[in-house]
Amino acid sequence: MKYFTKSFTYKAYISKFYFVNIFLIYFDNIINMDKNISSRIYELRQEKNITQAVLAKEIGVTQKAIDFWEKGINEPKASYIIKLSQYFDVTTDYLLGLED
Repeated sequence: MKYFTKSFTYKAYISKFYFVNIFLIYFDNIINMDKNISSRIYELRQEKNITQAVLAKEIGVTQKAIDFWEKGINEPKASYIIKLSQYFDVTTDYLLGLED
């Protein structure tokens, strides 16, 4: 019975650790909303007045992928950066924050 308790405690710890990391990443990106790819995707999407789901469908990813990109949890692969730049009619350098 002790083994089960230790295993459960370990899994609960890992789960809490994961949640805290996601939380910190999310709020760090909101506080430091410099011109990174996360903020650029969000701003361009807002300018076009489209939802995450619409953008996801247009470039061939899930809505959750767009959500994670905008929160800075993940970054899009190069192929999706190209699709995003074509969809929004901006350069890849603009998306990556290399030019204004």
